[in-house]
Parts: sequence; structure tokens; C-alpha cells
Amino acid sequence: MYKYFFEGFNFSSLDCQQRHIQVTSMFPCKKVRYLKSPRGLTALSDQLPNNGYSGSMTVIPLRPKGSKVKFITTLNIERSTCTSSGARKREAIKDIRSILDEFDRMAIRNGFCAEINNMSRAYTISGQKLNFNLVFNAVDFEGTLIVQDPVLFKNVEESGMGSGKAYGMGLINVL
Repeated sequence: MYKYFFEGFNFSSLDCQQRHIQVTSMFPCKKVRYLKSPRGLTALSDQLPNNGYSGSMTVIPLRPKGSKVKFITTLNIERSTCTSSGARKREAIKDIRSILDEFDRMAIRNGFCAEINNMSRAYTISGQKLNFNLVFNAVDFEGTLIVQDPVLFKNVEESGMGSGKAYGMGLINVL
């Protein structure tokens, strides 16, 4: 798995579906994870980008247990609930304490613990795919993490965590 950084890449005016199409068009495969930041775009793929895109590339290392690294991520914070009919439904988490609790649960499941230095308010990212409206409850996190399980954490670095990964959420960018 390779990590690419494209400096100056800006698509702030695009909705989440248009952003997804633009990023995946940069690679010959559609299995690409990405995270936008003010400086550019970080993308993960097991294939090289198409011609015409230049950026820096690194191989994701297996980090030893106890490694302490800075991170930034955007997550779609939601929980699964049951309706009165017994059907399962995804519901956005809005209050700060519940957001932090959900982040801690995600961190433990994915082989790390984290100290959050900065967290944005929950905001909505929307778009459309075919005839469906897409709505994500996004929260930006920044801080320091400590790797507890190197294999689980490498999987998170390669595949991301949480839902909404195809639309630029869930990728953890380690600085």
C-alpha cells in the first residue's frame, strides 16, 4: 500500500460525490482512500496514479507497539440504532461527550489510543449518488496517538476506519 501526497490540491467547492469521482479518476482502480487538508490531498492506493499527477509517495511502515505519532482525521461519527419495527438505522451523533466516547471506542477497536488536541464541531457534508442523497456528519480530529496493536493500526492506515471512507472520511493521516 502506498501513500501519496498531492500538494495544493483543492476541491472545497465540490460536493462529496464529485470529490470522490475526481480523486478516484487519478488512479487506474477505484479502491482509493483519501483525506483532504488545507495543504493538499493525501491518498492511499496499492496502484500508482495515472499519468499527469505528480506528488510524493511513501510506503506505509508497520509501526512498533508504543510508537507515539501525531495524526489528523475526519470521521463520519454515527451509531447504529433499532427502530420500533426492528430495522437497523444509522444515526448521527451530535453531542461532544458522545462524539469523544465514540472516537475512543473506534480507537480501541483499531489498535491505538489517542489524546485529542483539537476537534471541530460536527458539520454536514452532502452530495448525491444516482437518485440517493448522501449526508455525512463529519468531525475533524487532531492529536497524538499511541500504537497498541501494530497489525490493527497498519490496517487502519491502509483502509481507514468508520463509515464514509469512500467520500474522504476515515483515513487517518499520520504526520
